Amino acid sequence: MNISNKTIKNDVAFIIASIKNEDATIPSFTSCAIPGLTFMIGLTLWQFFVAYPVVHFDKMTKLTAPASVAFSFVLGAFVFLAMTSLRGKYLSLPLEVREKSIIIKIITQRSLFYACTWVAINILAGVFIKQHDIPVMFSYGAQLVSLVAIYLIAIVDLGRYDLALLSSAIQQWREGVDVDASLHKP
Repeated sequence: MNISNKTIKNDVAFIIASIKNEDATIPSFTSCAIPGLTFMIGLTLWQFFVAYPVVHFDKMTKLTAPASVAFSFVLGAFVFLAMTSLRGKYLSLPLEVREKSIIIKIITQRSLFYACTWVAINILAGVFIKQHDIPVMFSYGAQLVSLVAIYLIAIVDLGRYDLALLSSAIQQWREGVDVDASLHKP
């Protein structure tokens, strides 16, 4: 999606004006933590399903299955911390900004896309590993590799919007633009 410099400037002016006019709220811990906690528990339960065979246990399974579940729990804990932090920042923005800001909507949609992509990759990898009786070590390897790959892609992609917002805000500040007046210009 191409966004013009004018759109970014208007969006930055809108965000600044909204933050000046409305108080920032401190969201409750539960509203920030529940999505991340749900994700962490879901990831651990999914790995438990993938790691433990339905019919037979051999020595290797007895060794690697608990390690696999523990690894997923730890990985889920890191994702939980990141999600809780990001959700806290998002929920502290005024409601008007969350609903009307073009840049905030784009970043939210892209973040959701990357999260859903990672979940889909892990579900497909888990089903493939379970169906083909592949050692469970490959499952948590797939989790880690896919997380790192998607994280790096997301940072580059989402960083473009952060940089554009920051540049626009700095430029408006340097020029001494009255944000409230610039909002009312046609």
